[in-house]
Amino acid sequence: MKKHISNAFKCFLTFMTIVTMSCVMTFTTVASDDDIFCDDFTGSRLYTQQHESYPDSMAAVSDAELPKGWLLWHSYSEYAALDSKLYLQTPDGSIKEISDDFIHAMNGSFSITPEQITFMAIDSSADEWDIFLYDNGNITNLTKNSRFRNEDPKWSPDGKQIVFKRGYWDNSVGDFVYDLAMLNIDTYEVTMLTNDRAEEAMPVFSEDGKYIYYTRYTEGIG
Repeated sequence: MKKHISNAFKCFLTFMTIVTMSCVMTFTTVASDDDIFCDDFTGSRLYTQQHESYPDSMAAVSDAELPKGWLLWHSYSEYAALDSKLYLQTPDGSIKEISDDFIHAMNGSFSITPEQITFMAIDSSADEWDIFLYDNGNITNLTKNSRFRNEDPKWSPDGKQIVFKRGYWDNSVGDFVYDLAMLNIDTYEVTMLTNDRAEEAMPVFSEDGKYIYYTRYTEGIG
């Protein structure tokens, strides 16, 4: 029990380090096989432009607040059942399921407006994990027929890009290999951000859009 508490506390301290520091480095190792990274991508093809003005962005205006009363969550009986449902609750208390030609929807993320959401789900026709966009009731598969596993989407602060992890099967290791990718919401163009054998996962933008935080597993899939 003490070991579990200690590890959890180390995780908390590592998270606190991430959100209070803004430099390019490998942060404190949480465990022997996973590290937490912060990249600003300057000086290479991994560079993500810092937008100086977000006229519609909640994150860029210091006194702005996210709309109250919106909730987004998923629920399933067990992961292997592939029966996850994604739900959206509006401020008036009404609840709707976000559904379309996909199954096992989960990991929803609000954009700069609660009417625009990204999430991951299994495309029913292609039988692959894809990144979807819910925009005022309209649903679009942003990575349709990519032949990759596309997971863990998160919005940039200006609502123009989505960072996610993309995986492919590698026979040489007998497992999936995951890298980070960026999707332009206007063109659907995907740019790879990493390319190695370690799994990069759970990416998220910093509030100002300059950095992407993520976990890197070096000893197997996380």
